[in-house]
Amino acid sequence: MAHYEYTKTFSFYATAEVPYRYTCGKCGREVTGRAELAGKDEAKVSSRHADKLAISDQSREQHQAEAVFRLRGEVLYNQQAVKKGNFAMLDKYKKCPHCGAEQRWGYRKSSAAAFILLAIGAAALAVLCAVVYVRQVRGGNSDFTFLGCALFLLFFGAMFIVRAAWDVKGLKAARGQSEQKPEVFFDQMTSPWLDRLKD
Repeated sequence: MAHYEYTKTFSFYATAEVPYRYTCGKCGREVTGRAELAGKDEAKVSSRHADKLAISDQSREQHQAEAVFRLRGEVLYNQQAVKKGNFAMLDKYKKCPHCGAEQRWGYRKSSAAAFILLAIGAAALAVLCAVVYVRQVRGGNSDFTFLGCALFLLFFGAMFIVRAAWDVKGLKAARGQSEQKPEVFFDQMTSPWLDRLKD
């Protein structure tokens, strides 16, 4: 007799909204909004009976607490990043709603350079794997592990090049813009979990 096992995933979220403001580098108009940060946790429950797929109140509270803990980590990480001039948390909002221009601060020269270096490193490792593969084939071993590694590394190298090109393209498109850094107001953050975020 066949037995079926049912599985259900419960997702728990904790969110916060952080106000931000910047002046568009192209049209000069002020842009304001709220960036959303989120923490997530999941619980999977399995049972042979579909009507018994539930979690206890204690388990629900533990998973929600983990989502809040992850949100706290997101907030702290982004606070530190903003202090260092990294506004990645505003990537979704870097396009001016008035003129459509993407802001210069949304692209980082150091990021493009890092991706180019990663691409060079991936290409060098791919060549090394290919050389090892050729030596194995000449020695009578037809193991494709090193060939697979070489192709995998080449794929990642190509992705790094595309990402670097995207950053360079964005910097060129934003050429001539005045570069005014956005302001992010963590002290005005709102969240249903605000009291638990301060623990």
